[in-house]
Amino acid sequence: MKHRYTFIALAFAATTASAQYWEQRTDFPSVNQAAFGFTIGDRMFAGGGISGLAPFTGYSGFNEYLPATDEWVPRTPCPGPVRYGVSGFELHGKGYVACGWATPGAALTDLWEYDPTSDNWTQKSNFPGAARYSCVSVSAGGKAYLGLGYVGYLNDWWEYDGAADQWTQRASLPAQGRQACTAFVIDDQIYVTAGARDVVALTANFFQELWRYSPLSDSWTLLAPLPADGRVGAYGFSYGGVGYVVGGNSGDADGHYVLNDMWAYRPAVDQWYQMGLFPGEPMSSGFAFSTSTTCYIGTGVTAVQSNSWVATELTDAFWAYHPTGLVGVGEQEAADDLRIRTAADGLVVEWPATSKAQQLQLIDMEGRAVRTQAVGANSGQALCSTIGLANGLYVVQLTGDAFAERRKVMVGPQ
Repeated sequence: MKHRYTFIALAFAATTASAQYWEQRTDFPSVNQAAFGFTIGDRMFAGGGISGLAPFTGYSGFNEYLPATDEWVPRTPCPGPVRYGVSGFELHGKGYVACGWATPGAALTDLWEYDPTSDNWTQKSNFPGAARYSCVSVSAGGKAYLGLGYVGYLNDWWEYDGAADQWTQRASLPAQGRQACTAFVIDDQIYVTAGARDVVALTANFFQELWRYSPLSDSWTLLAPLPADGRVGAYGFSYGGVGYVVGGNSGDADGHYVLNDMWAYRPAVDQWYQMGLFPGEPMSSGFAFSTSTTCYIGTGVTAVQSNSWVATELTDAFWAYHPTGLVGVGEQEAADDLRIRTAADGLVVEWPATSKAQQLQLIDMEGRAVRTQAVGANSGQALCSTIGLANGLYVVQLTGDAFAERRKVMVGPQ
């Protein structure tokens, strides 16, 4: 039995307003890599994958995670071939699994629908493209999308209409084919990053590109690249209009390695923010969930061969991430007259209008004023923009003729 820890990114004494932190939860029922997972509302399901190292041993189980009791409950397994290398998706209250690699066997094209009410699976129309695994599959705007992946490096892109049980080919990614990419969805726009191709021993082309697919226009747009190592098998999820990428594995001339860095992407400014390190073991090639309150990542690879990304160690670890835009408020120098809360583009600062405030500043930890604005003497409120700021600790300072009040805040992407 593993010990469970809670890791807090930042906590100020009693004045802490909120905190973003990782919390280890009950282990998945199987040590595993390349499992599939999907959410249906706030219900979370995961199954399949590989539960052992070479020769690969497929995991046939399928489980639901219950956050209220922190337990995994067995559900009816998918009746199709046991598979790995596919992420799964949700449409109209049903979960879906398509493609992947059978264990043992070959690349697949079948599609299965899961009904959480009856706990039953139904086979649907086969995916009409080339059989594949390590592909992307997500849902946006009431349709699902599947593409890229490997049996040969693929860049095609397909739309699935669940109501009609019909597949339609859409615009291909206008770039080289690739596998093991990471995807997340924000406002019905699909973001695809990372992945790799031309994998031969120590050499591989690991991608940092970020592409946005717009379903309405059936078009792709190249955006700001991930400002870190290109990688495969990273965990991807979105929350509150921000996309997150955690871990994965990469390689260079000195060998392959597993990562534990964390990045957040804010589409409003087309900018990535470094979010520090994931506190558990470096992980790759597992599943990720995002609910209305919490995000999760689970299972995967924790060590690889030095000359390839073939796994040498797997994990059953399951972690919850609690994201916020404003991490903490504290170290006040006066009474509770200065209040701070988050808004879409920054911090809303409030104070008694009778204080006759004149200036609001946001100061970094090197003493530089990164935001300065005049405020009306009787206004009592102002928005302090955080757009374009790096994540980190800042001081909000409100000054008037005879006073200066300060609060520490930790600013992250919102």
